[in-house]
Amino acid sequence: DVDGKQIQIQLTGFMEKNTGKFMKELWSLLVSAQKNISGVPQQFLDAKEEEAKKKK
Repeated sequence: DVDGKQIQIQLTGFMEKNTGKFMKELWSLLVSAQKNISGVPQQFLDAKEEEAKKKK
């Protein structure tokens, strides 16, 4: 199992005050990817779709 708190503790020395925000965003993306059949976070798919629309 992945322990988010342990990862945050390990990253704190490197990322300092930004670690909490980073972990929150990372965890959100991981959960989204886990729920999506493709294994890709929905936010990434939506952004790619929006980018494709702008190119047209």
